[in-house]
Amino acid sequence: TVWPGTLTGDQKPQLSTTGFVLAPGATNSINLPSPWSGRFWARTGCSNNNGKFSCATADCASGQVECKGAGAIPPATLIEITVASNGGQDFYDVSNVDGFNVPMSVTPQGGSGACKSSSCPRNINTVCPPELQLKGS
Repeated sequence: TVWPGTLTGDQKPQLSTTGFVLAPGATNSINLPSPWSGRFWARTGCSNNNGKFSCATADCASGQVECKGAGAIPPATLIEITVASNGGQDFYDVSNVDGFNVPMSVTPQGGSGACKSSSCPRNINTVCPPELQLKGS
């Protein structure tokens, strides 16, 4: 089970959900407006203790499942997406700028052109120099 978080960039309104739970094998769809730019990440090891929700990795520190405009506390593997206005060119990637906590991938559906998946499919901490590692509990 993971608890995805979302954060809209550029001081724009947040998506209809800023955090939710995904059980193993489950899916969820979120409509992105056009234009839109932001990120998604997976929180792990989450629990609700005395009414305060928190996660072992990538917590957003809102105290709730919804992140409400707060980003992930590193380490957090990110999916970054920019949806262009008026049918322009969209961009997406997997980023480790905030560290690594889980393998992730993003694959576009529909659209036109030769769009491919972007992924970080393995634990990069195993090959990262110790002085650059930041690991959650």
